[in-house]
Amino acid sequence: SSPVSETKMSWKFQLGPMAQHTVTVEKKSKSSKIVTLMVDGKLLVESAARDFDCDWDDDQEDEAEDREHGRWACKFRFLGERSMKFKVFETDMEGNPLETTDLMEALSPEQIKYTKVCVVSLPDLKDLTSALLEIDGTEFNQMKEVVSIPEDNIVCDPEVLQMQYGLTVPT
Repeated sequence: SSPVSETKMSWKFQLGPMAQHTVTVEKKSKSSKIVTLMVDGKLLVESAARDFDCDWDDDQEDEAEDREHGRWACKFRFLGERSMKFKVFETDMEGNPLETTDLMEALSPEQIKYTKVCVVSLPDLKDLTSALLEIDGTEFNQMKEVVSIPEDNIVCDPEVLQMQYGLTVPT
């Protein structure tokens, strides 16, 4: 996280191997009650705390959520899709390999879609350097920094991919 000023806070993070995101919360001035939340440069919410009805999972938990997330909070989700494709040789009607290749998705439909729940909260509306971002219940400052590690291609039997990673190699 990088506090820009008492009226602006910004977080940059990566979901998966390529999806980089920026979440920014801002007020026009320190005395303003209007809070602006931008996700990837696009306006998501602009409102005062009293105008922004946070619909948590259960109305009875609202007071607990207010204590947990502060005076202003916005809950939103990132929706994404994973993909892992194998380059395979095409076959003729008898199953003989051809010289042409095609790409086949290796993940099942259940493995492809994912959701990341985010909560931006402001414990102190007068000082946005106190703003918090949680992703799937983990505070941003508790997350590991992305480190790019060069890796070799995986070379193993298809059975190992199935047992270790749940991946079925297309045949």
